[in-house]
Amino acid sequence: AFIHIKNAKGNKERLVPVHHSLNEILKNYINRLKSSPEEILFENMKGQPRSQVWARYWFTKILRDAGIEKPELPKYSRNICIHCLRHSFAVSSFRRQHLEGKDLYNEIPLLSTYMGHGQIYETEKYLHMTAEIGEDILEQMELLNNGIFPEVSK
Repeated sequence: AFIHIKNAKGNKERLVPVHHSLNEILKNYINRLKSSPEEILFENMKGQPRSQVWARYWFTKILRDAGIEKPELPKYSRNICIHCLRHSFAVSSFRRQHLEGKDLYNEIPLLSTYMGHGQIYETEKYLHMTAEIGEDILEQMELLNNGIFPEVSK
């Protein structure tokens, strides 16, 4: 199943595949609240798209209801937010591809398209090296390089 995203950032449009579990949730949502899945998925009482303020309000409410507290951070630091979900998705996708032994240079354009980015560098911003990924890479490199680089003694 796919979601057709229209009028996204930069007036872009794309088809995004969804997992079957999300597809079931969306079907239930559409059956309960909407007359047609072809229209705006999250619309207000006037049939217009919901705002970012609406999304942030409900995201914050869900966090609070789940007992997840936002930590105190320095001014201008990013805290838990909807955009963090997108970042987490990108990083976990990147890590999974790495662990599956896929060529990341070939995979980044696919992830970039999936996320709706016009340029690969937009996706690369999400894919900072994390400690977990770094450890995986270091362990693999040690196995591959075993014996090639001699120990340096003082």
